Amino acid sequence: MTTYTLRPAPLAQTRIYRVDDTGLVCLDVKENELWFLPWTQIEHIAFVDHPAKSQRMRRLDLVAGPVVTRSLSFTGPADADPAADTDTVTFLDLCADVLDRVEALRPGMPVSWGEHGRSRAILFGIGVASALGALAIGGLALATGVSSDRLAAAAVPVGVMLVLGGVLINANAPWKKPPTMPAVSMARAMRLTARPEPAAEQET
Repeated sequence: MTTYTLRPAPLAQTRIYRVDDTGLVCLDVKENELWFLPWTQIEHIAFVDHPAKSQRMRRLDLVAGPVVTRSLSFTGPADADPAADTDTVTFLDLCADVLDRVEALRPGMPVSWGEHGRSRAILFGIGVASALGALAIGGLALATGVSSDRLAAAAVPVGVMLVLGGVLINANAPWKKPPTMPAVSMARAMRLTARPEPAAEQET
């Protein structure tokens, strides 16, 4: 059994995770069990990476059926070196360990990249609403004869709404499958992020 202790976010309570051959256990700081997820119940894995201004949120979602999703998440400074932060390294090691356990049980298990399920549908809906809203505002402004000064002032926020809507629609369209990566490759990438290999010395 391997134990990992980390604070998922600056204002979050510390969590303890224990990984063994049967599954993953999440406990609070008093070691009260919050949830347990057997490896055999995991049907889908998704990794989400959201940089936002000065913060970056990473999340590994372990989906067990239509209603149960257990998430491992960590939020930290967007520009921080992952290898220099203890909690980031712990999070990446935890995720890599989980992926290796699932891979051992189900070789070739893929990990999808980005939001999934209901979250993906909600983001797609926000994108459609944003794009349609931008078009509606622009059309209404033109139809009502808004002055050129006001039209110019509104162009930037309307343009931002339109671009944001397009990005969300493109990234979360239900007819597009999210990119995937084998669990074993994702685990290796996480370990390399936590502990970069030294560059090979060049021959002189």
